[in-house]
Amino acid sequence: LLRALGYSCYPVAVRLPRPDGVAPICHQAVVVTLEGKQYFCDVGFGGPGPKGALALDEEPVQVVDGERFRIRQEGVLVHIDRYYRKEWIETIRYADLPCIREDFTGLLYHFGMAPDSYFVIQRLVNLCLPGGGSLALTDNRFTARRNGTVTQRLLETEEELREVLQTEY
Repeated sequence: LLRALGYSCYPVAVRLPRPDGVAPICHQAVVVTLEGKQYFCDVGFGGPGPKGALALDEEPVQVVDGERFRIRQEGVLVHIDRYYRKEWIETIRYADLPCIREDFTGLLYHFGMAPDSYFVIQRLVNLCLPGGGSLALTDNRFTARRNGTVTQRLLETEEELREVLQTEY
């Protein structure tokens, strides 16, 4: 879509680091060039990811929608850390190398169809909120992050699920 609108951009294959250190490629983001400057853009990650563009050629620490992010580059590897609970946590890692659509075909099939896929075995609904915060529905657990406060609620019935989807999303 961005290319069709005339923007200079390319997709990148993203790894979302996990506590066990394993970080398979599991996501796609876009690097966009505007007025000679490059920006990391990710409209699909939500949760702990940046809720807006990060300037790759600027200061390593940037504030996006009230959250602090730090960019570290090691050759072609780009690490994006999020400042959370008084420490930097690596949130996104990618090689700054253009990908093509076909690079993601197997990945998309796996996440959408494999019986052990995170997206197949449970319900997932995420929403980033303006001004910071987010909503997450993971299976039947609803989590709201607003103004630095986290609240969780277990949805016991289909009626509760519908109510949360209609009122919160």
